[in-house]
Amino acid sequence: MRELLTAARTYYVRTDGSDSNTGLSNTSGGAFATIQKAVDTAASLDLGLYDIVINVGIGTWTAPTLLRTLTGAGKVTIRGINNNTTDTVISTNSADCFGGEFFGRYHFEYLKLQTTTSGACLFVQGSGILVTWANINFGQTAGQHLLVANGAQIKATGSYQISGGAASHIATYDVCTAYFVGYTVTITNTPTFLNAFIVAERNCSVIFVQATFAGSATGTRYRSAFSSSVVTNGGENYLPGNAAGVRETGGQYS
Repeated sequence: MRELLTAARTYYVRTDGSDSNTGLSNTSGGAFATIQKAVDTAASLDLGLYDIVINVGIGTWTAPTLLRTLTGAGKVTIRGINNNTTDTVISTNSADCFGGEFFGRYHFEYLKLQTTTSGACLFVQGSGILVTWANINFGQTAGQHLLVANGAQIKATGSYQISGGAASHIATYDVCTAYFVGYTVTITNTPTFLNAFIVAERNCSVIFVQATFAGSATGTRYRSAFSSSVVTNGGENYLPGNAAGVRETGGQYS
């Protein structure tokens, strides 16, 4: 039987930890060595009404993490141990930083995410998924910063940063929804988005309203196609980029 949580719980991951530890203390003898072990442990529990926080220590973490289905109403937060976006870096090669097809809620904060060769920072697919983020630094990425497919939902819950380019910042495919309402996106290094800053295709909706953009980017502002919509309430030049958005095959922009 699964252990049923009766209170919120925190797990720790450190470069000097061990996956044979309990993960329950922020010491070399207590912390896990991999984010995957912490996620697997959380997925083995019945969260009930309680949340789990996974504190990831200082360092550059190069292993991809597969997100697992969660049991219960609680969510799992994966965060950098310090309240900044420089100390804890997830940097993968030919893989997504975090990805999976699962059921449950995950939140990400105080991390820098980046990939090389291929891979997205976050790639989630499947109905029953809600992924949220705030205080993330999206670095240079071979794929998309946020890739969403097959009914998944994502939502910004706070301001964040973009310091590197990608194929797209947000790309949604096949009945997905992305929400952003009322936060600041700080953009540095004039990143380039090779496809478009936002992509919505095949019955997807991206709601990106009341944003404050600090900084600029290059590339197409949006691409909407196949009965999808990008909603900004801000006009054609609202989103970052230096090329006009594209509406194709029933795509909408407003």
